Amino acid sequence: MRREDQAIFRPGGGASQLAYLVLDEVHTYAGALGTEVACLVRRLRGHVERYGDTLTCVGASATVGDDQQAAALDFASRLFAVEFEFDALVQESYAPR
Repeated sequence: MRREDQAIFRPGGGASQLAYLVLDEVHTYAGALGTEVACLVRRLRGHVERYGDTLTCVGASATVGDDQQAAALDFASRLFAVEFEFDALVQESYAPR
């Protein structure tokens, strides 16, 4: 991390303001890109947690089908290095016309 950026992770420097990390189209973070992003997420979480804060990771994707729920949770757990339970999965449901 660059020295000029380290201040945002120190107490009073803004770390407490960093509470959520949201990755949209999370299904695209596979392969080499996914590996790089996973490493960056781990480093970011480490910096935030160093000062007692918690980073909540959210992955959004509109392409996960009902038959892919277990795979989606496994993928998110590996990407964010956090174990996700089934109730962490939020799905859309259509209302009748």
